[in-house]
Amino acid sequence: MLTSQGISEITQAVKNLIDHGQYDIDGQTNIIAPYSVTVQGSKISVYFNFGEGVSGSFSNFKLISTSGNVLAEKADIITKPSEKGLLRRFNIEIKEV
Repeated sequence: MLTSQGISEITQAVKNLIDHGQYDIDGQTNIIAPYSVTVQGSKISVYFNFGEGVSGSFSNFKLISTSGNVLAEKADIITKPSEKGLLRRFNIEIKEV
């Protein structure tokens, strides 16, 4: 059984693996730094903020590790107008199964 200290250390290790996000906008691949990375117990939330002034069809959101590997991905497509912002979140939970 994982202890609370074990979960805490594993969660912190996963948090430290997170480097950047990657996404496509109108077919072009872009990189974005995390806006915020939070840890609450066994849960990690990674936020990416796409501000006003950028518009288009956003797709293929990916969470990239420090070694360049894809940690998580979301294949949904979001059409964003320039007058609105967009906040994307990846949630990761560490738990024993």
